[in-house]
Amino acid sequence: MRSLACFSFVAVSAMICGCAMSTGSEFQQQMSAATDAQIAALAKCENQFPDPLHRPATPRVRCKSEANLSYARRIEQLTGHPESDLVGVWTSKQILLAEKFDGRELTDTLYDLEMAKAYSEFTTSLESRKNGGTIAAAAQMQAAAAAQQAQAVAGPHRCSTYMNQTTCY
Repeated sequence: MRSLACFSFVAVSAMICGCAMSTGSEFQQQMSAATDAQIAALAKCENQFPDPLHRPATPRVRCKSEANLSYARRIEQLTGHPESDLVGVWTSKQILLAEKFDGRELTDTLYDLEMAKAYSEFTTSLESRKNGGTIAAAAQMQAAAAAQQAQAVAGPHRCSTYMNQTTCY
């Protein structure tokens, strides 16, 4: 589950900033380099800490959290999409859960469940932020259309007559 979550973060980030990927080969190279660095950092964590349920789990989670946060900050620099704050919240929750797991406050199953919930909240927040911009743009368009309709209903504001022809505007 935890490996899937880290890989999924790369996929979610690519989805969010995918609209900007077609802007040029330099940008694509920078995105590719950031993604490659992310994958390498996560692989290093996997090699160093192969068992996700081995106590202490905190060093493994910290390693992966640092890799994810570093990647999110780089993506933010490249795209201007500010998601690193959400990644920071997600990684902090993961570290807190790992510390509780290490202190035997959480069983293996409960730890997995809570980690999955933290990831789910993270992806939901990303999607909400992404969709929020679309909803705001739609609301602005709707408001502009309503203003035009109101102006049309209110009738002309000024009329002028020239050579027996009246024009109202």
